[in-house]
Amino acid sequence: QGIGGATHPSGDLGMPVPPAAAAAAAPVQPTENNLPTAAADTGRTRQVYSIAHTDMLAGKVVYIHVDLEHTGVHVCQLSAVITDANGTNLGTFDEYVRPPAHEWNTTGCEMSHGYKSSDAFIKDADPIEQVWPRFTAKIESYLDNGNKVGMLIAWSGKGGDCGKLFEITEELHKGVLNMPRWVVYFCDPITCISHYTSCQLNESKRHSGRVGYGLGLVYEEAFGEPITNAHNSLRDAEAQAKIVCDARVRGYIDRTKSVVLMKDVWAGKRKQAGQHRAELTRAVPLGWDNEGVDTFELPREKSYAGPGGGGQAGPSSAVTRVCSTRSLADLFLFFVPLSLLETVAREAHPICKNCWEGYTHK
Repeated sequence: QGIGGATHPSGDLGMPVPPAAAAAAAPVQPTENNLPTAAADTGRTRQVYSIAHTDMLAGKVVYIHVDLEHTGVHVCQLSAVITDANGTNLGTFDEYVRPPAHEWNTTGCEMSHGYKSSDAFIKDADPIEQVWPRFTAKIESYLDNGNKVGMLIAWSGKGGDCGKLFEITEELHKGVLNMPRWVVYFCDPITCISHYTSCQLNESKRHSGRVGYGLGLVYEEAFGEPITNAHNSLRDAEAQAKIVCDARVRGYIDRTKSVVLMKDVWAGKRKQAGQHRAELTRAVPLGWDNEGVDTFELPREKSYAGPGGGGQAGPSSAVTRVCSTRSLADLFLFFVPLSLLETVAREAHPICKNCWEGYTHK
């Protein structure tokens, strides 16, 4: 069932039909770019479905939920959950990756996923040059030699994990490691949830008052519990797939803003990378020279080295969020979490019981 109780024209993809299209009870009409749209009362047509709509109707799209963990530069775990349009899990890929020697950001890794270079599963893992071909072969095995097409889905995608995939195939290993074939589309679930305010997981629909679209936060809002073993990339990919396949989100995948072409994502990243490379060789402005010996120190707000770096100091997002509720109970539980109270109660119970029994026997 779609929005307003209407069934999707495909009859089996579970994607919603806009109410206007359902009311019209008319077949979807093609526009000039051959993308089906719903007929409008004005006699004009407008695109309401994604650019993947035709392939989705034909049941050709395979959904590839990708997540990875990295050391700051190099990937140390690569995972994917592959599903069909109904959310059925078709398979998974999950491998740890051994980064190059002496390239491990210890502090950053401990703060994010907690992996260490000394962990056996990292030390015994294969390098990315061996893991990546297995990853691409796994993805391509679900695409039937191009008879089906892949939609890569990555949380906070273009600037997040998708950027790491670009680095692997276009910068660190260009010409050696390539993206899987037949992956045509790209989707960032954050766009589906944040852009369409009618989505039940949009900030405007939340009763908790929590703000933001981090994977862990949205998962808790959706299912009332945290992700188990979060920041393990397989668990994060599974959590992402569960959110996307949920009825509250699934219908927004086939919407105008939700899907873009992978080639356009890569074209934008190539342009940005080219601009960065050009900056290194660009002539200095008139009146300046690059031969000076004067040192230059970055201002504090632009320096992230050491505990004094970063932008202007202030309350964290968590403190801001709990204060915005204006609830003393929320503020108390922020500093004294329920888990602490439960532990105190559990440990104190036998002590209190013994004391009471001793008192009554006097």
